[in-house]
This record gives sequence, C-alpha cells and structure tokens, in this order.
Amino acid sequence: MPIKKEYRCKTYRMRPKEYMKLFDKQIKKPKDCKGYKEFLEDAKILKETNNGGRPALLANIWIKRICQMDDEQLFKFVNKYKKGEFDPYQFEPEYLLQKQK
Repeated sequence: MPIKKEYRCKTYRMRPKEYMKLFDKQIKKPKDCKGYKEFLEDAKILKETNNGGRPALLANIWIKRICQMDDEQLFKFVNKYKKGEFDPYQFEPEYLLQKQK
C-alpha cells in the first residue's frame, strides 16, 4: 500500500502575530530571484492592509498562501512575479472608479 502524503496547514490555529512572523521569514528567502523587488513592495502593502473589509480578507488569504509555499514554490513564484499581482484593493468600488478615469 503506497504511503499517502498528508497535507498540513502551517498557519492552522496560528494567531495573526505568529503567522506574520512566518510571513516575514518567507519574504526574505527569495532575495536573489528576478522579481524580488516588485514582490517585496507588494508584500509590504499586504502587511499594511489590516484595517478590515474586503482588502484585509484578500491580504490575509495571500499572506497565508505565501506562508504555505515551500522554498521551491516560493522561488518559482517570485521569479515570475509581476508588480500588482497582490492588490488587495482591486475589488473596492473607489479603486475601480479611479482606474476607469
């Protein structure tokens, strides 16, 4: 019988302070990757978006996804990263109105 790999969530039952420490460690790892500068700028926006509402929900989802990535996935992701992929305000009505102008 083959051994089944069990999925475990790294951020399960963690408080926000705890998974933000993990997030800080994760975003420092791929500093030699091609899209690191853009990735780091957007990661800082995610950290600052904790004021509630839809943007905070999106930011928390992306933060937890980054925490879940192993090193290989993270490096591959950052190498292909383009500015603005992590935009927690993309579904806000005010933001959409500004983009149309």
